[in-house]
Amino acid sequence: MRRNKRKIVFVDDDSSCLKSYKICMQGFEGFEKLYFLDPEKAYEYIKNSKDVALLVTDERMPNMSGHVLINLVSTYCPAILLSGQVESSIIDILPKGTQVLAKDGIREIQIIKGRLSRLKGAA
Repeated sequence: MRRNKRKIVFVDDDSSCLKSYKICMQGFEGFEKLYFLDPEKAYEYIKNSKDVALLVTDERMPNMSGHVLINLVSTYCPAILLSGQVESSIIDILPKGTQVLAKDGIREIQIIKGRLSRLKGAA
């Protein structure tokens, strides 16, 4: 029986950011990668999916902010919150274990890949 790949879900309302994540994640094996412009659709997907290993989401988005999305899915998967600026009041209400990273390009992808490598090793 073939085992389903674990999934990593990226959410950002900026399509150019999602395109950058797709390019940077090419060749990183072991996870199915899904990309959402709409946090509400990402929430529905995660809620109804199996094997979501990690959520990576932007903070500032219309309709639903990243910290709200993370709190909604915290029982389903761990998360990384990306943002140019995150207020300490938001950090205080995030579930334990949520990583907060500055949205600065290559460095955040390296950290995400490192976290996924650790998850892959734990599987």
